[in-house]
Amino acid sequence: MPTQPHRLSHLLNPLQCTEQDNTMLIELAETLVVHNIEQFSALELGKNGAPANKNRWKEVKKKEGTKIFMEKATKGEPLEMPSLMLLGTVVGKLEDFMYAVVAPSTEVMGVKSAIIQDGIVDCKVLHEVVTPTMDDPFNLISSTASTVQMYVRGFFDLNDDKNELGNRATMNGIASHWMSYSRKVECAQVKKLLWTMHKNDNRESILSLKDDGKLSVVCSRCSVTKTVTMLAPNRVSVMEKKRIFCVQCITDVTNTDALRITREEILNGGKQVAAYY
Repeated sequence: MPTQPHRLSHLLNPLQCTEQDNTMLIELAETLVVHNIEQFSALELGKNGAPANKNRWKEVKKKEGTKIFMEKATKGEPLEMPSLMLLGTVVGKLEDFMYAVVAPSTEVMGVKSAIIQDGIVDCKVLHEVVTPTMDDPFNLISSTASTVQMYVRGFFDLNDDKNELGNRATMNGIASHWMSYSRKVECAQVKKLLWTMHKNDNRESILSLKDDGKLSVVCSRCSVTKTVTMLAPNRVSVMEKKRIFCVQCITDVTNTDALRITREEILNGGKQVAAYY
């Protein structure tokens, strides 16, 4: 069944930005990236990858290689504003991670949100500051072979210093949604499946694509059932469908270069297949 959000974002008009506004936003983004890299480099970590200062940081969530910590006040350092920090690694290529992150349209944002379960109820792309290019679709500084190291820091103005119990519950809820970062590579694989299904002319997914481009039926032993998230026919709701793929197709899709897919999407007017399949 489609997931129908309580949408209010359609009431928002596109954001009108001047070239100077865009330049300032780009400079701000670059400044924040540099600041976060410096902040992470200065962070003292223990042997288990957690912050060495256990009096300052308390682990509140953990999933596989991802941990989330909540900052605590100490006698010497009171908290000006509650904050969370995510540390960890995800198995996968950085290109795949970025393919999941990039959402050039409201429709793609909705599909991505449903896949990674980030808790976003409503969203809308108001303005695109930078568009991807064929030479550098993801604006990557570097890439890794098999793992992506993550560092996320967030500050939250809860406007209620006296309600400590309520604030703690709120922060724990935010931390739960932050675990969606660990599902980014999984999201990329689903988007790759949608792209492949679209490339195969929307045919039944129980078919296997051979090297010569022809399709052939596969037996049940050679197939696997996957849940695919996509837009519903109304182009607003998100729906899930179980599809049957051959094992070899899943392997091929997983190994497909995310940069190549993104470049094809750029040639297609910047539309991601995840939104219009």
